[in-house]
This record gives sequence, C-alpha cells and structure tokens, in this order.
Amino acid sequence: MKIIASAVALLSTVSAATGTTYHEDPTMHLTGWHNRNQVSPEEDTKPVHIGSIQAEPVHWNLTASIDKFCDFMVSAGAANMDLVALSEGFLSGYPWFNFFASTYDMASNSKISQLFAENSLQVGSAEMARVQECIAEAGVNVVLPINERDDKGSQAAVFNTALFIDKSGEIIGRHRKTLPSFTERFWWTQGDGTDLVVVDMPDVGRVCSLLCWESYLVLACYTLMAHGCEFLVVPTQDIGSIWESHVSDIAREGRWYVIAQGQVVAPYGEAMQRSAIAGTHTQPGGSQWYPRLLEGFKNAYGCTGSPLIANATETVNRQNLLRGSSATAAKESQKNVVDTVSWIPEPVPLDQAVEKCATYFMDGGMSIADPNGRFLVNPIHSNYMYADTVNAARSGCVHSLGPGIPEESHCEFVEVDGYNRDEEFIVLANASRGEVLASKLYQDNVGNYARTDIWKVEWDNAPQDYIFETAGNSNGNQHGNGL
Repeated sequence: MKIIASAVALLSTVSAATGTTYHEDPTMHLTGWHNRNQVSPEEDTKPVHIGSIQAEPVHWNLTASIDKFCDFMVSAGAANMDLVALSEGFLSGYPWFNFFASTYDMASNSKISQLFAENSLQVGSAEMARVQECIAEAGVNVVLPINERDDKGSQAAVFNTALFIDKSGEIIGRHRKTLPSFTERFWWTQGDGTDLVVVDMPDVGRVCSLLCWESYLVLACYTLMAHGCEFLVVPTQDIGSIWESHVSDIAREGRWYVIAQGQVVAPYGEAMQRSAIAGTHTQPGGSQWYPRLLEGFKNAYGCTGSPLIANATETVNRQNLLRGSSATAAKESQKNVVDTVSWIPEPVPLDQAVEKCATYFMDGGMSIADPNGRFLVNPIHSNYMYADTVNAARSGCVHSLGPGIPEESHCEFVEVDGYNRDEEFIVLANASRGEVLASKLYQDNVGNYARTDIWKVEWDNAPQDYIFETAGNSNGNQHGNGL
C-alpha cells in the first residue's frame, strides 16, 4: 500500500469546561502492527469477550441517551466483556427524518437540523466526559457510534462517527464515515478519509470500524486489512438476509471477526416520544416532522387508520408488512417468499395490528461472524417479530458452525436491570486472536493472496481542513498548517 502525505499534524482538542483532552495522530495507527508476530501464544489463545448492545436510543435526546448508555455499560462491565459495540448513531439516534417525511418543508428542515446538531455529541464536551467516565467505571473497551458535532469551523457540521474508547475511558481513535448514503447526506457531513484507523485495544487486539454501507467500499475494507485489523465493528441501519450475507462475506474476505449491530426503533414507543422533536409540532410555528415521521412509519408497515385509535371491529391485511427472513417467517410463510423477503399474508384484528405496528420498525439483527465467515451469533431480533431467535440465543445460542460440525453454544445474553429482557439486552461471544491468524493460512488478501506486482492501492491520508494559511501571512506562520 502506498500512503500519500506522510507528514500529518497531531490534532488536539481541549475542553475548557472539563479539561478533557483528546489527541489524535493519524500516523500512529500506521506503525506497530508489523509486530503481530510478537504476540505471545497465551495472548493468541486467550478468550476475548466481544459483543454488542442491542437497544434503542432515546432518539435525538442526548442526555437521556447517555443515561441509557451508562446503564448498559454497568451490565457489560459486570459480565467482564472486553469489547462492546452499538448501533449506528447511538448517541443520540439515527436521522430517520428524510426516510419518512417530505424534504420541501424548509421551516421544518431548519428546526430539525438545529435540534439534530444540539443533540449531537461533541468531543471535549461535558457530555463526552460523562460518557468516558461511564466506560472507565465499567472497564470495557467500546466502539461508540455517535452523531458528532464538529468542534471546528462553524461547529454546525455533524459527522457519522465511530469513537474508539479504551477501558480506561480514553479516546484512542476516531473514524468519520466517508460516504453517507441516500438521505443520510442531508444530515451528515462526509469524513475526509484520513481516519481509517486500526487501534490497539487492551485485552482485545487490533480493532477498526466501518459504518453501515461504508463496508461496501472495497478499498476502505482493504485499507483496514492492510493495517492488520482483527476485529471489524460495523454499526448499521440495515437489516435482513441480504445484509446478513454481507456480514458473513466481509468476515471471510478480511479474515477478521465482524460485529454488526442494527437499529432498534419503536415508532410509537417511549424512546421516540421522548425525542427532542416530539413536541415541536404543538409549538407556534413548530415543525411537522414528528407526526409526518409517525405517518411514514405507519405506511411502511401497511397499517390502516391511526395506530393510536384502535377499532376492534376492523381488520388489517398484513400482506404489506415487510419482514426480514427468519425461522419464524419461513415457517409461517413458506409459499410467500419473494427473493430474500418474507411476507405475512393473513389478516389480523386491528387491535393486534395496533400493538404490532406500535412496536418495532427495526428490531436489531445483531450478529457476529468469525474469520471464516461463520456466524458465532446468528442474527438476533428483538421482541415479537423474531421471538424464535431471541429464544434460541437465550437458551445458549446453540447451533452448528457448518456441515459435520456438532451444535455448540457460541454466545450468551446479558440482561440489563430495568429493561425488558426480550427487547433490549447485550449479546456476547468468545473470540481469539489466534483464530484470526489461523484463518489466514487459506487466504490473506494482504499476504498470500496479495499480488502487489499487479494491483496497488493509494490512500491519501492528508487531513483536510476548512482554511489553510500560506507562507508570508501576517502572523508569521511559514508552514501552511491547517487552522
């Protein structure tokens, strides 16, 4: 791999309010990984407890989402977990706005943009310090996906960011999504690609992250492979069998563990109603985004009438209720499978439809694939829609990793006090660095499968900034450093 622009400045952010300091040197992640052969056999075989928090943030309510995050970290620490992941934009909520509402209401757009930025986390802030304290108290390494409000320029830009925070609470790396997809571009600013980092996390190994469909960027994956990543964390908004096959594929391609965590969203649930936007439509000149958002969710479910006004005499045809594939869906609708999507055709009483339409639009789908592409954790979905996968996991995640391989328990649930055990939980599995190394005997894209005589990759990791000084300016800076 050829790396352009080797002289990269040390970035430092200091909060006057908290004294929190975060240093990021993009070059530090490019050295040291060549010492992989110095890892002791004991470190290679030691179990690494990896997993994910499957829970719903309090959408676009930063303080409440941090409170919830800290609750879950207490349980993760008690379970002696080494590495924990969460869903995309967990602090404080994926920007669902444009998926289900019109974009031409400019007054609403501006108001929602303000609330979105105000409830985004800023590195160096008092809120960030509290997050770090919770992690330090739990003693767990975390890959934390956030809506990150920029601390430079106008401080209005919001990035889709994964923070790497070690078990002492120190931020040791940051990755900003390079390519937001579809309507995400309305809310998130593009990362500049300088921070495709691989970090060393204590008691874990070399950890990296790509955010959702950024993992389809083949060269981004290759860059992280070339830096020796062993544990790839993929927070996502996606769900269903196509995404699940992708998780398996990239695990085998990279010969690394992949932890994937999808969204948990209950449109009419408490977490959505406590969001910063929930009451804006009742205010003078307020935004209509919240009722439009709920109406969009309802339409996506194929519900008729208002889910908030039940008429027990009506019925709803659930033919249009889209569900990702699962054992339950397969059993219930063997004859109604279209490609990878299962449909539930039978009509149900409206009171039942109200309950189901008011439950989950997205229900997690957390999974972990090993370096051979086999699922240690089969995709696990919350609550009624996929009760079979919840029950299977709760009974010990017992399944076979392949033909001729006996069934074994590969993962377990960690329950969190105060939360519904069938809906929000932590799932963990045992991994090992040695498994990563062993799998590369067969295929290693930056080893025995690399043909650098034919193909080469260039990665421009020079940081981009809003304004640059030039030689001869009034303050005497002759080096053109970014402000």
